[in-house]
Amino acid sequence: MRNLKYALLIIFVLSVLSCNGERSPAGPTASPDTGSSVNSSVQPFLDPAYPSLESLYIYGWPEYLPSVTDTSYDVYALTVIWGYTFNTGTPNPDTTDWSGTLHINFEGFAEALAPIGFEPGADSIIPVNAPVWFPWISTTTGDDFDGYTCVVFFKRGNVYFDAPRVTIETGPFSAEIHVEELASLTEFHQVDAHNGVIIHSHELPLNTFCPRGTIVGRWLQNSSDRGNGTFEAVWGSRDGAPLGYLLGTFTTTAANGRTFSGWVTGWFTDHIIAWVDGIWWFDDYRMCPLCGESHGVFEGTFEFADGSGEGGTIKGTFGDFNLPPEQTDLPMTGVWRVDCPISTHLDRLDLSQFEK
Repeated sequence: MRNLKYALLIIFVLSVLSCNGERSPAGPTASPDTGSSVNSSVQPFLDPAYPSLESLYIYGWPEYLPSVTDTSYDVYALTVIWGYTFNTGTPNPDTTDWSGTLHINFEGFAEALAPIGFEPGADSIIPVNAPVWFPWISTTTGDDFDGYTCVVFFKRGNVYFDAPRVTIETGPFSAEIHVEELASLTEFHQVDAHNGVIIHSHELPLNTFCPRGTIVGRWLQNSSDRGNGTFEAVWGSRDGAPLGYLLGTFTTTAANGRTFSGWVTGWFTDHIIAWVDGIWWFDDYRMCPLCGESHGVFEGTFEFADGSGEGGTIKGTFGDFNLPPEQTDLPMTGVWRVDCPISTHLDRLDLSQFEK
């Protein structure tokens, strides 16, 4: 039934595209004045730092996609937004159907990473088992806008008889973008008195950056045994934006060894992104009489679950000196980072606050 549903949706999209003969070519970009009057709600998606590299590492990539660190590919983040994108227009009194497709004509992949402004139950990116294209269903009205960010993998070193390009097709608008343009591209298109389209793309410098971020959550001790329990936390980007969840357990062995293990899932799904394990300990109560079993430190490693063998380290603390001694629900904070060559990235790492 589910496959039938998707098949019907795809047929619907294709029929819309084939029946609508009015398509605007990519053409020249709009004037600089149009770009300066972009809807303020759209601006964050045009930032060169969007999407964050941390979010790419934590994304549940399908098995057919290469690693985002595979150096045989150029990798680009392509964002397309349509509808009420410019303040120079007036809100649309009618509904505009933007259902369409994106496809590539070269060896590589096009993966829809995240929808933008889609209304649940009305708009959707349709999953297909063909990584060279994907369709979507979207309508806008009033001051609404929709869009998506996709990640484009382009295989370098091949000889192409047709210029490698990305093709975007909807009823009101279409465009062809050559691969070399994806490295740095921002285009503004006024489609009619109410609607516009913005295309923004940049290359992802995945080989020159060490992803890192924050861990914020709870360290939950068993009330009868402070040496065992569970933890739950938000796995965030450098600025704290949520990327996923960190969940797991900590234990104390008969020999007084203290270990923890867990996993990281996606923010919207239960898909396991990484496995985590390490050690933890209480602050030395002899040096800190008020600490004891109410404050401690953890450190360990994580490995991505995609089998690549890549991963990194985590460090942090749990507890609060201002909490009563019997408190077992303790705040937990820390940091994570992907391992990178020290000679290149040492200056980017700042874990001193969690050193033993």
